[in-house]
Amino acid sequence: MIISSNRNPGLFEFKTLVDNVTINLNNDAIKRSDYYLKRNAQLLEDVVFKFLVKSAKETKFEGTIKKISGQRFPDIVAGKYYGVEVKSSKDEKWITLGGSVNESTRVENVERIFLTYGKLTKPIEFRSRPYEDCLSDVVVTHYPRYKIDMNLECGETIFDKMKISYDNLRLLKDPVGKIVDYYRNQLAAGESLWWTGKITKDEHFETSVPMKIRLWRTLSIDEKKKFKTIGLALFPDLLSNQESFCLSAK
Repeated sequence: MIISSNRNPGLFEFKTLVDNVTINLNNDAIKRSDYYLKRNAQLLEDVVFKFLVKSAKETKFEGTIKKISGQRFPDIVAGKYYGVEVKSSKDEKWITLGGSVNESTRVENVERIFLTYGKLTKPIEFRSRPYEDCLSDVVVTHYPRYKIDMNLECGETIFDKMKISYDNLRLLKDPVGKIVDYYRNQLAAGESLWWTGKITKDEHFETSVPMKIRLWRTLSIDEKKKFKTIGLALFPDLLSNQESFCLSAK
């Protein structure tokens, strides 16, 4: 696949469209905060789609905005070669999970994707950035996925760390293998990779863990106490045949 730089409409025009939508979303959120507080992820996609359609009028994108149904990436396509992925949170954080690193559900022909993120807690705020500019790391649910950080500084993406561009990585036959090799080379004493397998079907989970695991002996005393306490809270049956359980970090 060739990534084009002379598409018509061009990338600058698409960025202008997305910037206008973001401004309009923020202005509308000031007027209708209660409405936005009730939006979930799917409903927010509909809101962003409507604003894109409205802002595209009398531009080269008019009549080209399409909301993609099902678990596809990105959520909205504009002008065939561009897309908008919609994310949201109900807390103060600007961090969430992105899609699978192999992007097996990516819509055909889409070359440039922007991420529109809604922080749906007071004060409500929307931000938009190029997708690859806010991917800070790779974490694992059942399969490696990108970690999104809307506050990420320039030069701090996972692609900067790996010294490979987003497009070059995603177009590899085995992007996961490249990522596993990177994290393997970053391992310190007492660390290992717990996930190195392959999978052919994407699923969607909301929890994630780092790629690396650490041996118990490498944890600090406070960390050992913390995880023992969590273990007891989650699995109280551990106490069923014991009169006491010592939290000392031995």
